[in-house]
Amino acid sequence: MSIQVFDVTKKFDDFTALQNISLEVAEGERVALLGPSGSGKTTLLRVISGLEPADSGRVVIRGNEMTDEKVSDRKVGFVFQHYALFRHMSVFENVAFGLRVRSKSERPGNADIKKRVLELLKLVRLDSMASRYPSQLSGGQRQRVALARALAIEPNMLLLDEPFGALDAKVRRELRQWLRELHDKLGMTSIFVTHDQEEALELADRVVVMNRGRIEQIGTPDEIYHHPANEFVCEFLGNVNFFHCRLEGEKVYLGNTGVRISDKFGLDSKHNKVYIRPHRLEISRVPAEDSFGATIRLIHSAGPLVRVEIEVHSGERASVELSQERFCELDLKKGEAVYVVAKEIRAYPGDYSI
Repeated sequence: MSIQVFDVTKKFDDFTALQNISLEVAEGERVALLGPSGSGKTTLLRVISGLEPADSGRVVIRGNEMTDEKVSDRKVGFVFQHYALFRHMSVFENVAFGLRVRSKSERPGNADIKKRVLELLKLVRLDSMASRYPSQLSGGQRQRVALARALAIEPNMLLLDEPFGALDAKVRRELRQWLRELHDKLGMTSIFVTHDQEEALELADRVVVMNRGRIEQIGTPDEIYHHPANEFVCEFLGNVNFFHCRLEGEKVYLGNTGVRISDKFGLDSKHNKVYIRPHRLEISRVPAEDSFGATIRLIHSAGPLVRVEIEVHSGERASVELSQERFCELDLKKGEAVYVVAKEIRAYPGDYSI
C-alpha cells in the first residue's frame, strides 16, 4: 500500500501546521514522523487518514485519489497514544468493535468475527485475556489491544500517533521490539508519529524529520544520524556538543586551537558553529595533532558508558562518552587537565559571537 502526499498545506486560524508537505511511502515501508511538539507530525498523520481535511494539496493511496474521501473509504487502522479502548467492553469486544459496526452487507458473521478476533489476540499475545476488561490490563497490554482492534478491519495502512508515549521506558522498549517483529510478519505499510529519537531510529526504515510544519530531512536512520542535512537535524537527533568557532582554511578554531572538520555547510570565515557527538570525542593525557586542551568538571560513571563533562579552554562545556574500560585505563579525576581529540566534526554557519 503506497501513500503519496503532494504539496499539502493545513492552517488552524493564523497558525500554519503544514507548509507544502510532499512525501511518498512505499508499500510495506515503516516511516517515522519525528520532530518536536508543534512540528506538524500528528496533523500530517490525520490528513493522510482523512480525520483532518487539508486546505490544499493531494493525498493518493495505492494510486487512487483520496484527498476528499471519507475515513471509512481509506481503510485506515489508527492507533492512538491513550489507547481509546471502551472501558465497558471486554478485550474481545473491543477488538471486534470495528467488525460489528460495519454495514449489514459488509459485516462478517459471528463465527467469522470470533475467528478473526481470536487470531488477532493470539498474534498480539493476549489470547488468554479475551474476557478481561481494560481496567484489568497493564498499559502495554492495553496498547496491544488497541493495535489488534486497528488490525481487525484489515486496513490498507496502519497509522500510529505516539503509540508508546503513555508508557514507561522499560515497557516502551519491549513494545518497540514486539512491534518491529509484528510489522515484519505482516508486511503492512505503516507511519508512526514520535518525538522519541531512539524509537524512530530503532523502528523506522526511513525517518521524516519535521520542524514548524516543514520537512527538514528524509532518510534512513543511518543517513539522518550520521549525515544531518542542517543544524536543526543534528541538534534534534541524539546527544551532541556545540562549540562556537571560526573558519580559517581547512580548520575551524575553538579559541586558539585549530581542528580539521569532516563536513562544511556554507561556512564563512567569521561566525560558525561545530557539533561533535559525545562518543566521537577521545580523552588523552598527551597532546596530539588537532587535540585541544580541557579540564574535567564532572564524571558520571554509572551505566555501561561513562559520561565525562569537560570545559575547553575557550570556556565552553561539552560531554565525552567513554567505555568503562577506557575510563578505568585513564583513571580520570575531577579537576584534571587533559587533551581532547575529535574523531568527527561537522560545522554550520551561524550568527554567533566568538
